[in-house]
Amino acid sequence: MHRRHYPTFRYFAEGVGARILEVPYQQQGDRLQADLPRLAEVARAERAAVLYLANPDNPSGHYWSADDILALRETLPSSTLLILDEAYVDFCVDAQDAPPQGALPNTLRLRTLSKAYALAGLRVATP
Repeated sequence: MHRRHYPTFRYFAEGVGARILEVPYQQQGDRLQADLPRLAEVARAERAAVLYLANPDNPSGHYWSADDILALRETLPSSTLLILDEAYVDFCVDAQDAPPQGALPNTLRLRTLSKAYALAGLRVATP
């Protein structure tokens, strides 16, 4: 996790006593982006219970393709929960670049109705 990510995640993680490891962004041309290989490397080395990734990233706006997300999931230990914060996924430009559809093993995908649908107060529960 990097400090630029959603700060409330850190707040709650620390609240339950989790140890937070941060992996710096990497410079790619004129933008910063998460270093997926390094995130996976640290998760494996530290036997991380959770890896958190905002996709698309806030504030940079960079988003990872479906293939990139699948490759990341495949390089993580099966015991590592991948949390994909997809609050801004509705703003991805190309459908082929949107995150993979369907279930990914040991992956939690977070969405919001407040960004694209202006339904911030609505709560939806699924079985």
